[in-house]
Amino acid sequence: MVNLWVESYKDGKKDSQPLTQLSYGNSPKEVSEGHLGFGMVNPNSEDTLVFLYGPSVRTQPSIIEKEFQTNGSWDYAIGKEEIKLKLGETKILAAYRETEGNSKRTLDLHDEKSVNRIIKQNKTVLLLKLKVEERNANHN
Repeated sequence: MVNLWVESYKDGKKDSQPLTQLSYGNSPKEVSEGHLGFGMVNPNSEDTLVFLYGPSVRTQPSIIEKEFQTNGSWDYAIGKEEIKLKLGETKILAAYRETEGNSKRTLDLHDEKSVNRIIKQNKTVLLLKLKVEERNANHN
């Protein structure tokens, strides 16, 4: 099973529930290829639509009552290169952050200290995360 979710942090504190989440899988194929990601529609309006997508699957857009700032920016952990995941390993795929002012530090999403620093230093942070788990087909 592939689990994809967005964690939301406000003023350094993690929200108790993911902003949005998607689980899919139980495929007989050992390798699954395709695009996956997170989308925001109208991020600068009072009601923002958010959704997740993966190979042949997506969530319905859901409304969140949050207006994102125009000076927010995305950082990506991976490019177009192929990645391999170990079962049970959580990977950060991307981070969105709203900064105070125009200063922006470079970010290494593979370094836990760097990620913790941006969570503490930025007003709003969203982390797109992925985890692959082995589940029995009869397991609910």
